[in-house]
Amino acid sequence: MKIAICARPSTKSKGQSIDNPLPDPRRCVLAYGWDIYTEYALEESSSTVNRAEFEKRFANAHQRKFDLGVF
Repeated sequence: MKIAICARPSTKSKGQSIDNPLPDPRRCVLAYGWDIYTEYALEESSSTVNRAEFEKRFANAHQRKFDLGVF
């Protein structure tokens, strides 16, 4: 099974990195023996109109490039 990991720091203004939320989903995916297709770093604010990673994730899901998204 191909998995897309989607990570977002809870608050960019408090110095959190995109690397903070990634270890737990990675461990979970690997524990099940699944393959990581890609990791999406959703760093843009939800109020931002142009969110490249967000749009890329939906385009890849529509094209069925991965089976499941893990947040």
